[in-house]
Amino acid sequence: MKAELTALFLDLQLVWKNRPLWLGLVLALLVTLAVVSRPEPPTVQSSAPEDPRLVHAYRAFQRLLIEPGALAIAQQNVLDQAREAGLEPGVIEYAEEGEPAQGFVRAVMRLPLAGTYAGVRTFLETSLAKQPALAVRQLSIERPEGSERFVRAEITLELLVAAKGS
Repeated sequence: MKAELTALFLDLQLVWKNRPLWLGLVLALLVTLAVVSRPEPPTVQSSAPEDPRLVHAYRAFQRLLIEPGALAIAQQNVLDQAREAGLEPGVIEYAEEGEPAQGFVRAVMRLPLAGTYAGVRTFLETSLAKQPALAVRQLSIERPEGSERFVRAEITLELLVAAKGS
């Protein structure tokens, strides 16, 4: 085996000295064949092409989101609308739940209210109409015993806020 390699090496040296252009062409051809015959890495394709309707719906959703800097104003507007409807807010709890893959954050408000049933309805109708990024997550209304008009409501609202950097 060693003798065969030595003979091949000597043959290549002889060809190189007598016909260097021919050897260069053969080597270039071998390199080209090696590059062309190399398998391409598999390409990752999505399982389905992007549906234009889904793209349109996603963009419309993104336009509804509140800017992060405007969240406090939107939350204050909710409280103002409750007071305008004749409701008295109790102790409010705030929280945020991230949806990083979707590019938004849910700003949650747990809002206890006291007032009339008509006031609760008015508050919900006007708040939802004025703020497209507002959703009612939970609603419970209780009428205290012996009261005909007075109700206590606990409403959990969420405002959808664009994630910072989106």
